[in-house]
Amino acid sequence: MSKKTNNAMVAEGISVRTTQISNRKKMMFCMIVFCMMITICKAQTSTTATTKIDIFGRTITTYKDSSGRTIETATTETDIFGRIITTYKDGNGRTIETVITETDIFGRKITTYKDGNGKTIETVTTETDIFGNEKTTRRKR
Repeated sequence: MSKKTNNAMVAEGISVRTTQISNRKKMMFCMIVFCMMITICKAQTSTTATTKIDIFGRTITTYKDSSGRTIETATTETDIFGRIITTYKDGNGRTIETVITETDIFGRKITTYKDGNGKTIETVTTETDIFGNEKTTRRKR
């Protein structure tokens, strides 16, 4: 009888120890998840966009972060040749990128991307044939 009792006690002792380790793992897992949730919540920032049209017909969209600082400004205007020019500036007013979209005399839509210094980064040409099929050509420089 004493052997059966000892075996039962040993089995019971192992069971208790396994449960304690399992609870520690659960607790560590919950702590890690809690810390990750706090980090994710703090890392999120809300941005707001405000769009207005000035007296020259330019559309100005201003993006601000949760503290009210300007992150980026996008200005879209149409010049006398019908080109749509969108200029992106950072919070300090420096030009990040300029996108120029125009249609040539053959009906091709040409979009030119320029960096902050005015250097052409890429030109995308889209043309449509008489069957309605679009062909897009990209040229990086």
